[in-house]
Amino acid sequence: MKNYNLGDLGSLNPEKIHNWYINFKWDISPYELVKIEENIKNIINKRIETEDEYYKLILICYKIFIEYSNFIYALILIKKNPKLEFSKSNKYFYDIKNNQVPETPIIVF
Repeated sequence: MKNYNLGDLGSLNPEKIHNWYINFKWDISPYELVKIEENIKNIINKRIETEDEYYKLILICYKIFIEYSNFIYALILIKKNPKLEFSKSNKYFYDIKNNQVPETPIIVF
């Protein structure tokens, strides 16, 4: 990728930026991930409602599922696009990209 200096800002073409914004596609859309999670969440919530004795165990399993689905999502994104970069402000994905594991989970147990 080309390095730009502040002098390059004047050469930015608003039309090209707009076209990039309109046409940009994630390798795996966040919508696809959320849709899968929603379907599974609905199934798990039905089980929690009917399982008085085991609802805490089911809830823990659900939290583990969310954690691993986000971890797998990050791994797939990185595998599909190894040059993909994450900023340090996105600590979870940054840690996976640079250290193979996140320092902290997405879900607090």
